[in-house]
Amino acid sequence: MPVVRSFARQLQTFNNLGLEKENIDIASVHGWFVFEPETQKIINECLKPKQVILMHIPNDELDSYFNRIDEIKKHFPNVTIFRNSLENKHFK
Repeated sequence: MPVVRSFARQLQTFNNLGLEKENIDIASVHGWFVFEPETQKIINECLKPKQVILMHIPNDELDSYFNRIDEIKKHFPNVTIFRNSLENKHFK
């Protein structure tokens, strides 16, 4: 199962990698990536993952992410946000 953790923000860098052809199952990305147009493009156009997991969300900001879940799912319908440490999910 290919997994990509994406930390760079430059769309051109990702375009040059050809990752859209890699059939990526899961992309684990920083939480704020889902709100920035440039990083939305990286995820949706360059990575094209089947699932998106948001990570590195400070505990005091988790509620705001869950409150905006409908907005997030407009861009990433298969997004997962874990609320608790060591929480897990099975992906098919």
